[in-house]
Amino acid sequence: MASPTFHTTLLQLVNTALQALASVPADRVYVERAAAIVRDECPAINLLPGENRFEAIGSEDGQFDLLKVSASFSLKVHTRGDGHTALADPAIAEANAALMADASLGGYCLRLRLLSSRPQQAEADGTAGIYELGYEATVVVSERDLVMRPL
Repeated sequence: MASPTFHTTLLQLVNTALQALASVPADRVYVERAAAIVRDECPAINLLPGENRFEAIGSEDGQFDLLKVSASFSLKVHTRGDGHTALADPAIAEANAALMADASLGGYCLRLRLLSSRPQQAEADGTAGIYELGYEATVVVSERDLVMRPL
């Protein structure tokens, strides 16, 4: 069986980093959840992949087969109630602190950085809110199989 590509590996590494938050139980941290998050599941976090940019950087065996990838992902904090920013704030702070505590994501990431944050109203009964944090991870990937390489 082939190794997972960096797309899956990156989301798994981020998910692992978010498993010990006090404000969001581990069973409410999702990777690419498609189903709506209901009131009783809030607060919750959904991790979603984003756009990736590639740059050739070198080789492992004389071939130019290593890529530097700027891989973006978003972390969406789902809340229910009035004052979405205040409700999301503990999860935002804890999630960011957990990611930045090991910004190498276990030795796989050259750089992890927060790029954006944006509040949104969710389609629900008017009490649902989503606070989206956009991140970019710089990783090294084999062009041959798209597997992430440890640093």
